[in-house]
Amino acid sequence: MANNDDLFEGLEVNGEVVAGPDPTVALSPKLEPVDNSDLFEGLGIVSQVTPETGQRGFLEAVTGSERIAARPELGTLPEFATTKEGDTPRMALGFLSTFDPQAQIDMIKYLIPDAKFETFDDGSIIIEVPKKEGGIRRSVLNRPGLSWRDLADFNAQALAFIPATKLAGLGKTTVQKAAIGAAGAGATEQGLQETGMLLGRKERDPGATALAAGLGGVGEVVVPAFQAFRGASRARR
Repeated sequence: MANNDDLFEGLEVNGEVVAGPDPTVALSPKLEPVDNSDLFEGLGIVSQVTPETGQRGFLEAVTGSERIAARPELGTLPEFATTKEGDTPRMALGFLSTFDPQAQIDMIKYLIPDAKFETFDDGSIIIEVPKKEGGIRRSVLNRPGLSWRDLADFNAQALAFIPATKLAGLGKTTVQKAAIGAAGAGATEQGLQETGMLLGRKERDPGATALAAGLGGVGEVVVPAFQAFRGASRARR
């Protein structure tokens, strides 16, 4: 914007000569630039996947390539559940009851008291168990990335919740179905935890039970609502 403070300088008004602006007086306060770079700090709107932050992207979660590159042994050792010591009915039942690594370690310690564990910063766990024929067998609790064992465990747990889903169908209204679904899913999760407790698990997880119950109830509300919405959308076409 142009400075017009001296526009009338030198003119005589009512017998007085208009003077120019006083150079010693600031015309307007100087606006300093404001640094707002930290305005959204801590909100997590933009996140960077870096080794320093320990955050892994989707590709790393599937392949585990970064963790294997940092510790190649993780890519060559067998998973514990596939070894002779880990592939037993009781161990399989315990592992199918939970995805929690600590609970799985508790069960291994209970069933194989001489087992030793080495835990790394990235969450990987290497297990050493004595073999019946002598010597030590090294394995990894869960190999980095997505493995067939992960898929098998997930499918097994999903199947365990099918009875609760079928039971929810007995409700006549959506509210009844949601209540039955929540109760059934919560009971199923608690039953899985109790199975683990019998096999050496040390602590129950009330949060997981509450989450299962919540998802079981919400599922009975969301699915019918989605089906109704889809039906209405097709009817308008």
